[in-house]
Amino acid sequence: MKTHARLLVAAACLAASAAYADDFHGFDPAKFDGNMLSAEALKAMAADASKVTPPKNGGKYSIGFANLQRDIAFGVLVEKGIQANADAAGVELVVADNRLDGPTALANAKSFAERKVDYVIEFQTDANFGQTVMDVFKQDGTKVTAIDIPMPGASFFGVNNPKSGFMGGSYLATAAAKQFGADTVKSGYLVIGALPQSGVIPRMRPTTSSRSIRRTRCRNPIPR
Repeated sequence: MKTHARLLVAAACLAASAAYADDFHGFDPAKFDGNMLSAEALKAMAADASKVTPPKNGGKYSIGFANLQRDIAFGVLVEKGIQANADAAGVELVVADNRLDGPTALANAKSFAERKVDYVIEFQTDANFGQTVMDVFKQDGTKVTAIDIPMPGASFFGVNNPKSGFMGGSYLATAAAKQFGADTVKSGYLVIGALPQSGVIPRMRPTTSSRSIRRTRCRNPIPR
């Protein structure tokens, strides 16, 4: 739930402009623990934001969320969390499925633009389509937050890729040694999965994972 709370609060703050950055219903980005805020706080944020940037439909905010893929466990959890926060804030959430596919993400972006959503949260994995998707939103000035895979001109919401990759590799090597024995691990291989289409930023994770695994004196892991 923490990730989803941050995304909705970020959307509200950006809609409300920098005027509320220092005092937005007690919200302090430096101290925010990521837990879902109360419905009262979320509704108050949405109400204040709408005074600065009125909803395009004249009613309540409509936020487009293009999920990575709706039928995988992680995508389901992310969507449920964002939906819960949107419901609490009284915000309409328009959900689309990018299906791990660039052309599909572009079609979804055009659909969001036609529906005149006020803000977009993009979770799409094909870095080659990042600029094309953003061009759709730039035409009417729709702001975007990109999850995990950066998109030109969008706010980025993601992990510290080198750090998380290093931590993941260390934990993987330690768990493998415990499960199979240190000697087996030193002479064996650990396979690391990755999606090359996601671009150079997410690729930092498997790259640093490989380095941390090598420090355990394993044979070179095989990236996939």
